[in-house]
Amino acid sequence: MDLQNEQPKENTKSEVPENSPIEGDASCESRPQWGGARVGAGRKALVGEDRTKYVGIRLTEREALKLKQLGGSRWIRKMLEKA
Repeated sequence: MDLQNEQPKENTKSEVPENSPIEGDASCESRPQWGGARVGAGRKALVGEDRTKYVGIRLTEREALKLKQLGGSRWIRKMLEKA
């Protein structure tokens, strides 16, 4: 077998899977396959008394560490229930 004169085989099939978003070109913008808003995606909204409201507070580094050690928002909720 003479390897020097052997011609390379032509690749008739693409090495990129047919359902790949990069088939044909490297741009994913033409055929997005992931990301973006979808129906039913994300955390479900809480209703009634389970619904929460964001309240931001400013703490020193020391106070923030202490709050984290005490249990963070769960500890605050417990303290509010007792008050």
